[in-house]
Amino acid sequence: MLGAHQPEVEIVADATLSSRTDPWLDGHRVDGLTLPPAVVGLEAMAQAASAVAGRALTTAERVRFDRPIVIPADGERVLRVCALRDGDTIFAVLRSAESGFDVDHFRAEFPLSPRTAGPMPDLVPDRGRIEPGELYGRLLFQSGPFRRVVDAAAPDPWSCRATVTLDDGDPWFTSVLGDPAAHDATIHVLQACVPARRLLPVGCDRVEMSPHPRGPWRLRGVERHAEDGHYLWDVLAEDAEGRLAVRWTGLKLADSGPLPDDRPWSSSLLSILVTRTAVALGLDRSLRVTIGEPFTVDVAGDCPATGAWEPVGPRSVTSDESLLRVMEGPCAESRETLATRASVISRCLEQRNIPPSAVEFSGVYDGGWLVLRAGDARIASAVVPVAGCPHPVALAILTARGTP
Repeated sequence: MLGAHQPEVEIVADATLSSRTDPWLDGHRVDGLTLPPAVVGLEAMAQAASAVAGRALTTAERVRFDRPIVIPADGERVLRVCALRDGDTIFAVLRSAESGFDVDHFRAEFPLSPRTAGPMPDLVPDRGRIEPGELYGRLLFQSGPFRRVVDAAAPDPWSCRATVTLDDGDPWFTSVLGDPAAHDATIHVLQACVPARRLLPVGCDRVEMSPHPRGPWRLRGVERHAEDGHYLWDVLAEDAEGRLAVRWTGLKLADSGPLPDDRPWSSSLLSILVTRTAVALGLDRSLRVTIGEPFTVDVAGDCPATGAWEPVGPRSVTSDESLLRVMEGPCAESRETLATRASVISRCLEQRNIPPSAVEFSGVYDGGWLVLRAGDARIASAVVPVAGCPHPVALAILTARGTP
């Protein structure tokens, strides 16, 4: 970095990034755009804050990643980091030539005497394993040196476990916080819990990093809240001896749009997708849907809950005609697809002794999800491609009030 420095007071420094001089950037391309990961921006601010303090500062608070930085495909980008001490806190911002250095793309506060951290994230059961090949290339855009998750599990859509490896090679740059690709992995692995939408980090309440932990790291994360496309997580990564590697408190992720992929779903990811989506659409929060192999659907919850599935195909429709009439107007699907939806919905209703005539249409949602209601029961329906099944599969999940 080049710039002006007044020890213990402030620093303003410029640095240049390009794919030619920083080839690791090629592993972090989103929809064709080269974007330095948020943790690299955090590293730049930590370096500036540490230069002002005269010692390494590895805890940041009130971190915001408000605006991504784009590196031109065949060019370079000048970044400017500014840090200023005010009392017992150093305030840092990261700006870019692309916005004339007038906009704070990232910002963070580095306390000189960090407060005591809050409680650790809850323990996460070790079940719901997801193969790394189901993550990278399917859900995650990270490639090359950023592919650090070697084992992952999501027992439900609101928690996960993972193993993250470190790079034994030469570091990309002199670092205050440690391995940036491993730090990025502690964020991007959470994508497994929202498999149909792309999540990007937009900030955190607090982050603590240890610059020299041993690998591999054991990670656990728990979602605290989700609403209107924003997700709040607590994440802890520890080394093999149980020492802190990274701890995110109040990590904020934002939905940036659907993932562009229509490949068949594996059972592990489909379990997460169906459970999260159904709950988000108003089914009971206690719902848990488990997809097995060969294809099975197990539905459980603290309330009456049922599920049914069938492959989409030709059928003779008689008893489900009333359901077809409910769905035909709002849904622009083939008669064959609607008939299969009606069949699986009818099976769910039968298990709760609900007549099809009691069903009312509630809405159509992203991903082809339909929601119906009948009294205190709510039904979610989808048609999805499934790995190992030659035809799309129609699913219906029902929850109602009361005890199972």
